[in-house]
Amino acid sequence: MSPRTLVLSAVLLSTVAGVGGAQTASRLSVQGSALYAQLGGDAYSGFQGGVGGEAQVRIRLPRPEWSVGVGYQLTYHTLSNFSGGEILHGPFVEPRYVVDINSDVAFPYLAARFSALQQRLSSGNVTGSTTGFTANGGCGVLIKLSRLTLLDPGATVGYTWFGSGKWTDSQTRVTVAGPAGSGYNLVLRVGLAAGLGQ
Repeated sequence: MSPRTLVLSAVLLSTVAGVGGAQTASRLSVQGSALYAQLGGDAYSGFQGGVGGEAQVRIRLPRPEWSVGVGYQLTYHTLSNFSGGEILHGPFVEPRYVVDINSDVAFPYLAARFSALQQRLSSGNVTGSTTGFTANGGCGVLIKLSRLTLLDPGATVGYTWFGSGKWTDSQTRVTVAGPAGSGYNLVLRVGLAAGLGQ
């Protein structure tokens, strides 16, 4: 094996090891995060920014800079013109790509998120719901706390399309149906990831 080949192999192995460590030392990990979501557009008319959380399971792919997370998110939002509030919740898939910056502690990443959300309203006598899909893109940085533990601050911005919804007044028994519209979202996240096994 030539010296050039040895050098290239060593560089490649060190890069793979560094990036692999960014996804925790385990191929499989779990993560819990606190969320803050700011919403806008006709789908979120009257919504205030809200807080909530998420939980996900993440698997590192054969190319160690890539991983995919699958989880569930929920945020609660008060209404500016009415009492009560809205809950946004649903499952999501989040592919992630870690960027190697030759650090043993900080690992920036790019991510996309695709979710199927349900919007549930409860305001006085009125309740209702609608479902839709969200596509987000964003970034963050994984900060190594230990071999199996990472801190994960990040942010995503995206767009949501909701379908038709139904809202019912329990007092008058009147039901109104119609399109819920679309809107944008900005989500801030602070999470903790823990590797499972070796």
